[in-house]
Amino acid sequence: MQNGAGRWLRAAGIVLIIVAAVSAVILFIQPWRSCDYEDTSAGCAVLPRDAALMIIALLIGAVGIVMTLAGVALRRRT
Repeated sequence: MQNGAGRWLRAAGIVLIIVAAVSAVILFIQPWRSCDYEDTSAGCAVLPRDAALMIIALLIGAVGIVMTLAGVALRRRT
């Protein structure tokens, strides 16, 4: 039973890490934004909502890392 839980935790953690990393990169690049004072969208100022979403994505990535490590620990213990 613990081996199955370890696999599930590890797989879910890896998925969270990937989703969080992709989200953070997209929010950093801001392809939807344009501004008069910069040639690229990444140079535009970050709006508070975008910054909050990036922080949430990074926190979800941290949760994914913890889940992955817990899954590896459970698998090694059995």
